[in-house]
Amino acid sequence: MVRKILPALLGLIVISGLGTGLIFWQLRSSYRSRIIKKLEQATQSIPHILGKDYLDKIKDKKSVTDAEYQVVLDKLENYVKDVGEIIYIYVYTLDENDRIVEVADTPSAIEKIEESPFFSEYRSAPPI
Repeated sequence: MVRKILPALLGLIVISGLGTGLIFWQLRSSYRSRIIKKLEQATQSIPHILGKDYLDKIKDKKSVTDAEYQVVLDKLENYVKDVGEIIYIYVYTLDENDRIVEVADTPSAIEKIEESPFFSEYRSAPPI
């Protein structure tokens, strides 16, 4: 009797383990796809949020007035609140020396570092 039950029990354990692994893989894949989709949507929304000419007019730290920059920050913060699931947005561009520089971010990100890094170089960016 035990010889009949033991292989069936072992088979059930293997099938349960494989099923659990498959379900976990599908959930992780679905979650990752959802995150990528949100990030792609945010990326595509940036020109609409900031205005199409915002990135083109930035040449140095003085390209945007404090008032204009505050409007940009407010727009980004409102977008983050409306969309949900995104905590911060950072916007980068290439300067004339092909350095990656930050040109916008959300106020909640600025609070975390206690200053606005407008036009600061992003030194840890992956190679482009």
